[in-house]
Amino acid sequence: MSYFYVVLGAGRQGAAIAFDLVKHGQAKEVTLVDREEPRVQACAKNLNRLLHSEKIKPVQGDVRSVKHIQPHLKGKDAVVSALPYFLNPLAAQAAVLEKVHFTDLGGNTDVVKQELALNDQARSAKISLLPDCGLAPGLSNLLAAKALNHFDETETIRVRCGGIPAHPKPPFFYKMVFSIEGLLNEYSGMASIIRDGKLHEVPALSELEEIDFKPLGKLEAVVTSGGTSTAPESFLGKVQNFDYKTLRHPGHWSALRAFDALGLLSQEPLPFEKAHIAPREVLKVLLEKSTTFPDDKDLVVLWMEAVGLKKGKKETYRISMLDRGDENFSAMERTTGFPTSTTAFLQVQGKTPLGATPIEQTVPVDDLLQGLKERGLVLEEESHS
Repeated sequence: MSYFYVVLGAGRQGAAIAFDLVKHGQAKEVTLVDREEPRVQACAKNLNRLLHSEKIKPVQGDVRSVKHIQPHLKGKDAVVSALPYFLNPLAAQAAVLEKVHFTDLGGNTDVVKQELALNDQARSAKISLLPDCGLAPGLSNLLAAKALNHFDETETIRVRCGGIPAHPKPPFFYKMVFSIEGLLNEYSGMASIIRDGKLHEVPALSELEEIDFKPLGKLEAVVTSGGTSTAPESFLGKVQNFDYKTLRHPGHWSALRAFDALGLLSQEPLPFEKAHIAPREVLKVLLEKSTTFPDDKDLVVLWMEAVGLKKGKKETYRISMLDRGDENFSAMERTTGFPTSTTAFLQVQGKTPLGATPIEQTVPVDDLLQGLKERGLVLEEESHS
């Protein structure tokens, strides 16, 4: 059986998603929609060349309102949003109206909760609506859910994840690997965690820790917002401690904490001559320019460690992944795009429940991990008492 998909957004992750839906998702056709016609045309042309196919159809279209998104979804089986996170609720509403399965990359918990509020409408439309299906949140939540199923009683789950350059350069020791909007969203606000069996909110960029991740050596991790998304509420009462932190090369967080102390992450406009400018808008432009290195490779590190009781014995259970990308896609494109496209494929096969639901409660994690293995994303498991 073959399926008709739509991918909204022809950026880094959108390209990887469209490619994978053709290669592994039994796509009859993938409609790739983007506001910028030169970008969507070039993206589709390149992907069709890689696939030796003409299944990816480029469409220039406005994606900033429900009424503009809807026409692209008519008669399709599933839509994947690779748009900036703040546009996802509009895309989700359009999917409900057109009765098309929906998934996205997530990244902002308040936005995700707006989408989950569509549960009744999605159920009535007989569709599966699953936000947060990228890397973190997304795959990271599912690994935590797998840890819960591994134990009889779970004490602690720690998830650490990051996209980092293979050859870090000062002063930021970082390479831009996805939307600057999404990046700065993670670096600000509050993060939800479980500590001592209770929900807590902790500020982004706090609780610095050092981790020795072989073979890369020492990395640094801090709390960032959005990484846990709905998982703390889903896991409450099932685990005593659960948190998520973002990994970077040493030196990155000290720079970002200095920017935060100066107020450069603020979205409150400040008077400047005859205009008012939000400091974050300035930081967006300068930071993206200073961390864009097209010739450098990126790496993605994902590490989950859980401690609990199994058959009366205390055990440590770990799942880890180190991805270096391939000749066609960066590590971040693969590890964010492929879990999302795999989820869309599970949706059209009827392997996910109807309605709008948190992925850690509903996505069949073993099916998803098997799909990722077929796509060359290798996760290593180990456990010891």
